[in-house]
Amino acid sequence: MKNKIMEKSSKRDVIMDSLKGIKMRDAGEKPRERMKDTPCATSSGPYYPSLYLNTKQAPELSGSEVEDSVTLVLKCKITGHNLNESPRSTNENFDLKIKKIGIVKK
Repeated sequence: MKNKIMEKSSKRDVIMDSLKGIKMRDAGEKPRERMKDTPCATSSGPYYPSLYLNTKQAPELSGSEVEDSVTLVLKCKITGHNLNESPRSTNENFDLKIKKIGIVKK
């Protein structure tokens, strides 16, 4: 039993230490005028990437409501990568396969 408590504690410590090194940033893309190759942006603000999960993939989300805030920790494998270059900009795109997920409801 003591070993399981230490294992949980050390996992928590590892995660908490890792989170201290993560710099959070706004993931929104600012709208661009007359750019056909960018995601549609509304006049109300930037475009944000989305992640769709069901309760089989993330049972912790069960009972959540629209506008609830959650924090996700993901372990992913990069399954695709491409580089889009144009005279105006360069953009890298990545496909990720989510291998493990951790969710904290706030």
